[in-house]
Amino acid sequence: MKKNNIFLRGITLSLCLFSLTIYGQTFNGSGSSDDIERCPTTGSGSEFTINVSGVSAGFALSEVGVDITHTWNVDIDMTLISPAGTEIDLSSDNGGGSGSLGYDCSFRDDAATSITSASGPLVTGIYSPEEALANMGTETNGTWTLYICDDAGGDVGNLNSWSLTFIEPPCFAATGVTTSFIADNCGYVDVNITTVNDAVSITDGINSWAISGPGITQVGPFAEGETVNLSIIHDVSDCNFDLDEFDYSCPPANDSCANAIPLDCDTSVSGSTVAATNQDIGTCVTALGAGPGVWYTIMGTGDDITIDTEGSDFDTKLGVFEGSCNSLVCVDGDDDGGSGTLSELTFSSTEGVTYYIYVTGFLQNTGNYVLNVDCACKASMNECAIVYTSFGPAASTDLTVVAEYGVEPYTYDWSDGQSGQTITVAPTSTQVYSVLVTDAEGCTSTAVTNVLVSDIDITCPNNNNSVKVTLCHDGQEICVSENAVQAHLNHGDFLGSCNPDFDCSTAPLCDAALKVPEPEATNISTEIEIVWSAASGLVNGYYLSVGTTLGGTDILNAVDVGNTLEYDLSGLLDFETTYHVNVVAYNNNGVPTNCQASDYFTTEESPCNQAQFTECGQTYSGSTVGLPVQNGLSCDISLDTSGGAWYLFIGNGDEITMDTNGSNFDTRLGVFSGTCDALVCVAGDDDDGDSTQSLLTFISAPGTPYFVYVTGYSSNEGDYVLNITCVPPPTCDDGIQNGNETGVDCGGPDCEECPPLPGQNCDNAEVVACGDTISASTVGYPVHPELSSCSTILDNAGGRFYKFVGTGDNVTIDTNGSGIDTVLGLFSGSCNALTCVDSDDDGGSGTRSLINFVSVLGTDYYIYVSGFSGTGSINLNVTCVPPPPECNDNEVTVVINTDSFSDTDPNTWVIRNDSDNSIVAEGNNLPESSTITDILCLPDGCYTFTINDGWGDGIFQDPAYVISDSNGVLVSGSGYDFDYSVSESFCIPPPPPAPGEACSTATALVCGVTTSATTVGTTGSDTVTGGCSMSAYGKWFTFVGSGSSTTVTTVAASGYDHEMSISRGTCGSLVNVTCRDIGGSGGTETYTFTSIAGTTYYVYVAQWLSSSTATGNFTINVTSCQTAIMPNPTNTEVSWSMYPNPATRGEVQLDLTNYLNQDVNIQMMDYSGKTLMNKAEPNLQNPKYRVNTQNMPSGMYFVRVVTESGTSIKKLIIAN
Repeated sequence: MKKNNIFLRGITLSLCLFSLTIYGQTFNGSGSSDDIERCPTTGSGSEFTINVSGVSAGFALSEVGVDITHTWNVDIDMTLISPAGTEIDLSSDNGGGSGSLGYDCSFRDDAATSITSASGPLVTGIYSPEEALANMGTETNGTWTLYICDDAGGDVGNLNSWSLTFIEPPCFAATGVTTSFIADNCGYVDVNITTVNDAVSITDGINSWAISGPGITQVGPFAEGETVNLSIIHDVSDCNFDLDEFDYSCPPANDSCANAIPLDCDTSVSGSTVAATNQDIGTCVTALGAGPGVWYTIMGTGDDITIDTEGSDFDTKLGVFEGSCNSLVCVDGDDDGGSGTLSELTFSSTEGVTYYIYVTGFLQNTGNYVLNVDCACKASMNECAIVYTSFGPAASTDLTVVAEYGVEPYTYDWSDGQSGQTITVAPTSTQVYSVLVTDAEGCTSTAVTNVLVSDIDITCPNNNNSVKVTLCHDGQEICVSENAVQAHLNHGDFLGSCNPDFDCSTAPLCDAALKVPEPEATNISTEIEIVWSAASGLVNGYYLSVGTTLGGTDILNAVDVGNTLEYDLSGLLDFETTYHVNVVAYNNNGVPTNCQASDYFTTEESPCNQAQFTECGQTYSGSTVGLPVQNGLSCDISLDTSGGAWYLFIGNGDEITMDTNGSNFDTRLGVFSGTCDALVCVAGDDDDGDSTQSLLTFISAPGTPYFVYVTGYSSNEGDYVLNITCVPPPTCDDGIQNGNETGVDCGGPDCEECPPLPGQNCDNAEVVACGDTISASTVGYPVHPELSSCSTILDNAGGRFYKFVGTGDNVTIDTNGSGIDTVLGLFSGSCNALTCVDSDDDGGSGTRSLINFVSVLGTDYYIYVSGFSGTGSINLNVTCVPPPPECNDNEVTVVINTDSFSDTDPNTWVIRNDSDNSIVAEGNNLPESSTITDILCLPDGCYTFTINDGWGDGIFQDPAYVISDSNGVLVSGSGYDFDYSVSESFCIPPPPPAPGEACSTATALVCGVTTSATTVGTTGSDTVTGGCSMSAYGKWFTFVGSGSSTTVTTVAASGYDHEMSISRGTCGSLVNVTCRDIGGSGGTETYTFTSIAGTTYYVYVAQWLSSSTATGNFTINVTSCQTAIMPNPTNTEVSWSMYPNPATRGEVQLDLTNYLNQDVNIQMMDYSGKTLMNKAEPNLQNPKYRVNTQNMPSGMYFVRVVTESGTSIKKLIIAN
């Protein structure tokens, strides 16, 4: 409710200043002094009409003027309706609030300010409406309607006058115009027009394109880069308007992958993606989206290539692909790897491969790009050269390195210490030369070449007179003089035989030989790293084969080990086995053929054969560091991942336990029978010992040898400990527990099963009864995982069963006094089909358990007691309390919620019978932080509940107390609302609503008579307030309309700020007439209207604020009405009388003759509805019932008589 600046809200001002429109036809309409009615949600609104005629064809509505007086502008809604029924909203909820004066303004579509921006007490000037007047089209002649309503109520006002002005519009412009550039048809623009209206063409100032109708009109073409201004031309030039300025750029030449532009290393290119085509590339490391992009290619160098977009002016992305445009394969991609939002990536290229580079933007970003390509510097030279030691000029050669993609000058560092781009070498054996090339910016690259040395004599034989040299010329060997050698070489001849053993153009020779171990060596470790000699000729790498037969490959099959002369066979070899080794060299020219296994060797004897002897009760130690691996060994678990130690144990018939507890690494353990050449798994273990140590147990057979293997998990190795324990087999009749017996002469795999412990299972549960306290222990009792149907976990530790036969009592079982943290389960049913009744963990004292239940007479219950996490001593206490007697009156529940200060602030409560002040129930010394529930059985009557707080600061709970019966809450309250005590009254059954507190019990008003009334004592139980936002603590009145002008007036007492609601109809489906709230505190609310004859009206009076509980006194008066005939608010009218009335002698007598021999309930209430008396008269025998009214204040009271046949209420005036 709006309450600010009340002193201004009654001020109104009426001015009439309408704007003028030249050459228009204006029609004026009158208003009304009547208040503007409420909006359709609660009323009908106010309608005003103007009949328009004689307006020329083609004219249209151009202006609407209104002159409204109102005290709260923002409440007003205005709608204009044309003769054809077209509606537009002029204004809705605009203008100011407090201190408003109204509207004196005009609405025009061309106004610079919208009505939604209007402010100030009086809205004046010219505004554009919320919906355009143009929506009315050319509708003119006929009846126009202005609909005005007030959507809040409380404030009032009226329409003084209004007007309509029509003019001939200059034109109707095209609307909904959008443009788009057509990339596939470079130089054209699509102009899309939703509504053409008077538009006829599109022009660029030189050319014109006709508009044929709504939709797309394509214009163009325009020259590349040309700036074009387009305009929409109409029949009337006033409607012409310009479109955007267009600057055309066709897609770039490398707009598609097929037209990618080749790039060289160390170059930069620039361009724009603005006109590029959208391309859905997908994802290549980063999402390349579907935005515009361009393509480039670069040839791989065999080294790293870096590309970036530094210098670009938009957020870029890069993608690099190989393959073909129809089948691109992602190599790399980047979003923001460069500075800021620019991109940079480096990829390793393959020499000679074409790579596709895609430049695009993040999302749909476009702009001017710069693409920089930087190739890593590269050094290269011929892979191979050859020298001949037998001929001096050919005993040396020049090696030249070529540097690319770097910045000169270069420096050269050769592996033999020389420098310079070209060096001369004269090796005496095959050598590998490398050179480190560094450019001016520090970029380095390395090149490698092989120089082969041939000691074959290339001089011609039998030339005694002079030295001649053998050359291969056109496939034939010739001899030439030394002086002619170079000339032949320059023409493509080469030195030596046409079929040399090797040179740079042949495969290497099959002469690689085993060096370590020596060929045919024996007793070789299985962890051997073999070494071989280099093959003759150019070698790029070696294929290695190893097998257990000549030419076999069952260990290694032509494995490419690279250009190395060694290989580690650890983990691949077995003991006492011969292995054949074949090493074959290869290069880019090929692989030599028919290379046989070069050598063989034999491995050492298995350590199993040297196993150390062990005995019972002993501990053995050692280290597995450096010990050989037993390849392929397993026993339940793998035992071949690290080296291990062997032991031998001879079986004696005992149960043998072996463990590695005390070792300093993660161990594994295996036990085998059989022989070292044919081991048979007995048992294996990883982590059953301490932490990551191992433990296993097996029954040994007398005289059987057992091989014990100690090793590590994965590659673990270290110092180990092996402990051996022997336990003789059990004797099931010696009176002691030994061997694997689980009890004395029982249990285990060899003896009979042991009998169950008392209560170990459900079927041998111990019997308990009411009043029993059992002390026992759960030590040695098994876990019962089958007890999983209860919410509490009952299977963390062993427990025991008890049986209880139901007595029909309320039973409490608890474990208070137990020596362990307990859990408790309660079951019904049979032992093979238990059903959980309840369970508990810590409901008892501390960590002890407690369950309450109502037992069924004769039903078997099974109680399970266990530990939360362990076993120990337990107590089981069984307490039985007989159930309370059946309640034949009213069952009432009292709930008290205490706070954490109850121990220092003692709380007590009491309920007294109002008839004799006797105590019917009470509670003392309530525990703190608890909820206390008491169930009472109370007869019909009225009672007073009192709760006390010893400290005087209330109970800090909400609610602190609740009293309820089967019909709902009788009393409730927060403890914050009282100091030392608070009292509340209630009746069973509750009293009826006070007269007038509900619409159905509204007080009938007498026309022209002022009635004094009050809302004091109302309960707020009826939240219906007649369609206005008001307090629920109010009173209802009613009258019947007379069909004439009717005025309702309420006057509040000082300090009471009330509101008045007037409605019509029937209770439950009322239609609001008005809400009046302008009088302020102690003020007057009045409303005059023309009532409908015979219609029932209801007036509701309450505090104006909906959340308020404030009440007060007031008077109410209605003029020109018919007095309402109130319906009887009871089911059936009953006949009885009461006299004297008014009561003046301290007593009133009720004549109940019609109710003899019936059960009668008599109640008296004051005007606020408070029950003063509630008396039950079962089987009434005396028809004359006297009610004592002595000491009662004078005033209005109500007497209610309730019987089986109905209820009746009569008004009683006491005037003692």
